[in-house]
Amino acid sequence: MDLTQEFDQLLDTKARQLITAAREFAVETVLPASRQAAGAHEWASATIRAACGIGLAGMEIPVALGGHGMRYLVRARVAEELARVDFPFAFALINHHNAAARIAAHGTAVAKDRFLPPMLAGDSVGCTAMSEPEAGSDFAAITTTASRVTDGWRLDGVKRWIANAAGADVLLTFAQTNLAKGAAGIACFIADGRNPGFTRGPLDRFAAMGAAGIGGFTLSAYHVPDDHVLYPPGEGFAQAMAGVNKARTHIAAMACGMVAASLEIALAYARKRKTFGKSLLEHQGLRWSLADVATTLEAMRMFTYRAATLIDQECKEAILAAAMAKKFAGEQCLPAIAGCMQAMGAVGMGDDNVLAKHLLAAKAIGFADGTTEMMNERIGATLA
Repeated sequence: MDLTQEFDQLLDTKARQLITAAREFAVETVLPASRQAAGAHEWASATIRAACGIGLAGMEIPVALGGHGMRYLVRARVAEELARVDFPFAFALINHHNAAARIAAHGTAVAKDRFLPPMLAGDSVGCTAMSEPEAGSDFAAITTTASRVTDGWRLDGVKRWIANAAGADVLLTFAQTNLAKGAAGIACFIADGRNPGFTRGPLDRFAAMGAAGIGGFTLSAYHVPDDHVLYPPGEGFAQAMAGVNKARTHIAAMACGMVAASLEIALAYARKRKTFGKSLLEHQGLRWSLADVATTLEAMRMFTYRAATLIDQECKEAILAAAMAKKFAGEQCLPAIAGCMQAMGAVGMGDDNVLAKHLLAAKAIGFADGTTEMMNERIGATLA
């Protein structure tokens, strides 16, 4: 039994069945769709809807609200399985799920009734809009404003680098209600992309990340009724940070998925390819290079699964564990995949396998949901 199988034993039968369904969906639906996409920057909206059709948008949503009511561990494992074939799709779907989970946990009854059913069905896609052109890791520096009006709130500002912004219509928008208060003034509002005052921006055309639909939007005198306030002023910053540990860990899980798939492909090729009268895998130098990748993958999974377990147990140690998992994944994912490609020679760069796409996506691990430098800051703070 390998480390992943041991981890899955912590889950009940229904959870393992959903992970299996995600693995099969990745191979049967996500992979063909990613290969047949009309362009490198096509958002995977149809595949997201298909994933909702098998219940992947409702992993952590309570059963009473139409979801599965499962543990965070399931989200991490589903993210890993999906990223084996397509990291940007996994990134997009998990972001959609997270938006729905936030509404389920903190939305008003009106918001839950309006937004959750179409989101779970895939008829609406969600996103979480924190970043802005001048505020990424420094989240407290956001300048999108929320001003109180008689019947709700007025939102004005620009968001950027948001997964699913290409077509999302349920947008959890963090905004500043009082610039003088900094982080203490941040709130979060559920914006509907079909309403007046919303303008969708152009896509951020990142290499190998088109399926994630990363882009931005502008809000101009956009009206939000009170029952669409997700986190009131003073709670937005804390709630955003509460989700960061989960995001960092499922990003690390996605890195594990990409490295695992790359290693399997490289090993399969090395076993059958013959040079100098024997298989590539019988050459010590190449075999050792893949042994390094296998060791790195095991360590990545140890970091990731420990962080996921601590998050599931609501331990304060999860903050440090998540930062370490994300840091290690961000530093090791790219060279591990490059090592698999090197073992395959020019074949590793072919369009008929996912290694080249994984190699480009691996660089995003060091940016998404906190840069490697920010992980060092978080880890370093515990050393003082």
